[in-house]
Amino acid sequence: MSSDHDPEFQSEWRAFDMLVDHARDLVGTAASVEVGSLYEGRMGACDILPRNPRARAISLTSEQWLIVEVGHPGGRFELDYAPEHVERAKRIIEAAIAGRATERSALGRSRVTLTMEDGERLSETGYSGCAALLVPLPGWTRWGELKTYEPYDAPVP
Repeated sequence: MSSDHDPEFQSEWRAFDMLVDHARDLVGTAASVEVGSLYEGRMGACDILPRNPRARAISLTSEQWLIVEVGHPGGRFELDYAPEHVERAKRIIEAAIAGRATERSALGRSRVTLTMEDGERLSETGYSGCAALLVPLPGWTRWGELKTYEPYDAPVP
């Protein structure tokens, strides 16, 4: 990883840096924020790792798309760099840090649902491996294992 920023991607870096600063302001000491750049400064990567093990980590990636991940394999929100999408990324980060996140999972798949401060709900479903494609699981979003995540600043057990 390198901390250099390729000048060709300054607008993307500005959006990425603003989101990283926003996350740092929100988490304070409740999480570690690890930031770096890849591919000679063409891509940014940030991991926000909560100290509370019952909170959900967040990953930010700045590449062709602005990617906010709040789960795996679900919870991958791919956005562009338009101002309204950067604002949406902020709201996704805020919801995850506040603990307004659930994840429903079953064989090779998961759906992360975030509740925004205004009550809007965003969901993203992801799949991993061939089993998810080959094994249909009707109704898995109702009966799959449900995890409800806590806020970053909740007391650590």
